Amino acid sequence: MAYANTTSKRDQVLAQLHANMVAIATPTYANNVKRVFTYDAQRLVLGGESPAIAIVPVTDTRVRALACSSDEYRMLVQIVGVLRVDSSASAWKSKIQLLAGDIQQAIANDRQLTSKAVYIEVDEVDISDAPVSGNRVLAVCAIAATIVYRVGVLDVTT
Repeated sequence: MAYANTTSKRDQVLAQLHANMVAIATPTYANNVKRVFTYDAQRLVLGGESPAIAIVPVTDTRVRALACSSDEYRMLVQIVGVLRVDSSASAWKSKIQLLAGDIQQAIANDRQLTSKAVYIEVDEVDISDAPVSGNRVLAVCAIAATIVYRVGVLDVTT
């Protein structure tokens, strides 16, 4: 059987979320995101330019079969944003809150992930910091989100 696309609907949803995170840039947002990874959260702490974002799918569960020959899925994702800042900078918390706000705004601006999902919603936002090398701090925001999307029963790419 030939499918409509060569990419599964799940991967299309994640790719659109990735593209939305890459688009975080001034003047629309407070930050210019330098790097975005999907599945590679460990790369955030290995160095490189910041701010950076990782999208980590946590679970992907089939919720129900629909009468329209589709199955509905609920994917839980963690969207992790990091900033490397000087530990003497008292403003690290406000800077990471701005990044968390940018991520939430990018989600709100495309709630259906360009028609690839039924919806995406933010469930929880956590902010913390951790010392790295020297006088540097890794400021982190972790945003838990739920994506609901539908997959055709006969074609996993639609």
